[in-house]
Amino acid sequence: MSDDPIVELKDVSVEYKRPMVFGRKERASAKYALKDLTLSFRRGQRIGLVGPNGAGKTTFLKLMSGVMTPSRGEFTIKRSVASVLDIAGGMVQGLTGRENARLKYYLSKADLSWRDFEKHVEEVSALEGKLDEPVASYSSGMKARLDRSMLRLTRGSIYVFDEWVAVLDADFERRSSGGIKAVADLVVVASHSEKVLRSWCDELIWLEGGEVVESGGIDDVLPRYQKEINQRAKAANRR
Repeated sequence: MSDDPIVELKDVSVEYKRPMVFGRKERASAKYALKDLTLSFRRGQRIGLVGPNGAGKTTFLKLMSGVMTPSRGEFTIKRSVASVLDIAGGMVQGLTGRENARLKYYLSKADLSWRDFEKHVEEVSALEGKLDEPVASYSSGMKARLDRSMLRLTRGSIYVFDEWVAVLDADFERRSSGGIKAVADLVVVASHSEKVLRSWCDELIWLEGGEVVESGGIDDVLPRYQKEINQRAKAANRR
């Protein structure tokens, strides 16, 4: 099996312009969501992203998903990507969970039967009778479980998830997360939840201000990150 990287970032930055007014003139000031990142990922890695709000985690996932492109630098990805960055993204709120699953099934032109997919959705989502109620009535957790059950139609060997993973209940995680972990070439998850990170990830990347503070094994990086965040919270409370 080749150990060549399947994702590479070389001096990658993502910036956006924000207006600044000087006297009567308005100028654009650049702010970096990601700055000068050089990283590579190989097949089999399970990566977690940590960092405070605004650290660049969501931008990183959007870059991985193809939603954004670098402002500068070189970004290479050698596998297809399946991403879920928004709970219930693409669902029709007025339709039931089952109707949304059927709609997604027919739009996907999947090579499995509707009945097989329907059984999969019933089993993985564990929504039971709620599957026949409108998605608009679902809690965030229910929407996430339905969304997760339909990932079978999303072809890809790299799976990218945002904070929505954290709303899944413990029983659902035990029953469902192993499927993706078993088949994916690469998993990248952003979360504030230690439970979610330890369930999905072996390694962490700690982001601050769009830059990498530290990366490595979860047992090395997570305690240092948590200590830093706790110290900041205590300092803020003393002010």
